[in-house]
Amino acid sequence: IWGYQWTKRTLGSPLSKYVRGEGMFGMEMARILCSSKVVLNSLRPQGISGHNMRTFEVPACGAFQLTHRSAGQLEFFAEGREFECYANTRELAEKAAAYLADEPARRRVAAAGHERVRPHTYLARATRVLQVVDEIRSGSGGWRPCADCRSGPRRRSFAGRIAPASPSCGPTSAGTSPTRC
Repeated sequence: IWGYQWTKRTLGSPLSKYVRGEGMFGMEMARILCSSKVVLNSLRPQGISGHNMRTFEVPACGAFQLTHRSAGQLEFFAEGREFECYANTRELAEKAAAYLADEPARRRVAAAGHERVRPHTYLARATRVLQVVDEIRSGSGGWRPCADCRSGPRRRSFAGRIAPASPSCGPTSAGTSPTRC
């Protein structure tokens, strides 16, 4: 077990003997991910419906990922084919045991996740962000702020991100007047 506060979290637990260290970054993190049979990606409570960087880092290293089931992660990966998910500790324990016992299945899922993540590079993400900014500025691509966002102040969401002034902002279905803020 690697990660922040696991020494404290596992104090008095049978898991404490498996704690190897605090969080790692860069090449050291890649080495740890590549040498792990199962990488547990635990989403923080404030991001439980989304994804985190580990969602992409684990398969980029070719490792098997077992993570909280979330809509945000399911947008990118197919559960059971490109990564594996759990909803509770019972399901986590069952799936961890099953994949630890089935190396061919674990390797198959890890390889499929690795293929899926290949286009999700920092360069590709930054390029897409710049394309969206250009679309917004030029008015192409169906981007148009709604009246509330054009005139009203924006508020901060609980995660500190800028949120649209109106809950009606966002992508709309084809054939309607798109407003994405």
